[in-house]
Amino acid sequence: LKLLDSLLQEMFYQQCVRIGSRFNQPFRRMSSKSALFVTGRNATKQFAVFSPDTDFGWVKENRDALEKVYNLRKIPLPIDSMIKQLDMYTEIKSQVDKLSQLRDVINQQIKDSKLKGGPLNVVLLNRLKENKKSLRQSKESLWDFEEDIILSLLKLQNCDSNSTFEEKLHFAQTRGCEAAFVRKGHKELAKLNNLVEFSNNSHSAFYLKHDLAMLELKFNKYLASKFLDYEFEAFSNPDFTKSVMVEGCGGDFLNTSSVFSLKKYQDFGERTSCNAMHLVGGASLIPFVAYYARTLLQNPQVLPLTSFCLGRCYTPQPGTSCDLFTSQQSQAAQLFSVSRTQEEMEMQLDLLLNCLVEVLGVFPNFSITEHSLEHCDMWNSRQFSITMQGVTPVEVGQVAVQGNYFSRRVLMMGQEAGSNTHLPLYTVSGQLSITKMLGVLVEMVQDEEGTVDCAKIGQWLQ
Repeated sequence: LKLLDSLLQEMFYQQCVRIGSRFNQPFRRMSSKSALFVTGRNATKQFAVFSPDTDFGWVKENRDALEKVYNLRKIPLPIDSMIKQLDMYTEIKSQVDKLSQLRDVINQQIKDSKLKGGPLNVVLLNRLKENKKSLRQSKESLWDFEEDIILSLLKLQNCDSNSTFEEKLHFAQTRGCEAAFVRKGHKELAKLNNLVEFSNNSHSAFYLKHDLAMLELKFNKYLASKFLDYEFEAFSNPDFTKSVMVEGCGGDFLNTSSVFSLKKYQDFGERTSCNAMHLVGGASLIPFVAYYARTLLQNPQVLPLTSFCLGRCYTPQPGTSCDLFTSQQSQAAQLFSVSRTQEEMEMQLDLLLNCLVEVLGVFPNFSITEHSLEHCDMWNSRQFSITMQGVTPVEVGQVAVQGNYFSRRVLMMGQEAGSNTHLPLYTVSGQLSITKMLGVLVEMVQDEEGTVDCAKIGQWLQ
């Protein structure tokens, strides 16, 4: 029996060597920087906060949608080649696991042989040597795939079976879109009525004054009251987040036009270190995701749960001038809903849309439009824009569906009592820019002389 066992191990080993050699690529790609996915080659240099799902079953399921969205964006996407490389990666990953298991078996056999006091088994030593060589070659090939195909797949557009390629009007209210006189812009009106001071300290610095400052406060109270009426949970989120969370939520922390980064300090590094600290604001999506990240929810029956945060939102702007529509900092309201199933998530999407229709229904005009997938942010499988019109139409917010996108990337999971199965969580989010809305409302209530009646806006917020 021992001889038969030894022969079977030898046959298994030779098979591993033959298959592993197929992936011994003669080249090595330069590693791309990633805080989210730490490749095996960087495992001893960089701490892995998360282990994102590398199965990418959703890519195969939505192959046609991915091909179409990148064709519409006029960006070449070799989707068939990527899926083929993914299959090769999966096969070689399995092969590395088998070679690692065989190495452990051989090491145990050598250890047992030493304990018996007999001579060193040259056959076992040679087998271990060949195993280590094949394992090293297979790992090098695996790491090449990780630095190429896996990092590329992590940057693909999120989509699912409910994603659409048509623009659809969800809701529209169109009172007061036209005026009998030429309207002035809110920046000019703010100066005429002494409502805003735009500072020369930076192109994003401004200070609300007098009636407009009080109106912002009233706006916050109005939104908080409405959200609490819908039994949403009030949250107080941090303004800062780490690089891994930015990338985990689909952002690009290396892009200076995408997110603000703090200078290197004791507990974090420069932007390029993959361990930087970034300023996003509590009223943004990333802090909410960070709250649930790396969490196994033991009582998912409490879901669905919808939360909101009123606070600041910070986004780099490319321009050099500033007004309430283009400022890098703004007052905002962020909504975030977590569900156990896709069906629950769809119900929460309807709840958020209905809530915002009611919240905005006190104003003369607004519209909610669902975008085609090609115009969605990378992390959204569906996206609705909220637009209000003063002098011109301005996007003042959005509602978006992420599905299980964050679960696949930052380990947002649920677990039923008495079960060892981890279930993905599904998310929907929404945001309103209070600062932009104030700019639009100022333009709405002006008269022919340019006088702004802030009391009129206040009456809408009763």
